[in-house]
Amino acid sequence: MKPKFLSFLLFVCGAILCASGAHADPVEPVLGYQGRVSVGDLVFEGNGHFKFALVDEAADETYWSNDGTS
Repeated sequence: MKPKFLSFLLFVCGAILCASGAHADPVEPVLGYQGRVSVGDLVFEGNGHFKFALVDEAADETYWSNDGTS
């Protein structure tokens, strides 16, 4: 291939990649979880008052809590 054609080909490929959105999107700070609450062997039904927190393995450091009290 001729050098000018190769340069043009690389330019076109780069332009296509940029136009197609081939880039890293920022990750949304979302942590999805689904589960159920059990009391013994029975699934809990009714109103509950829960507190949630993300902590380290030893529970010494809190990264986040839903109400800021942890």
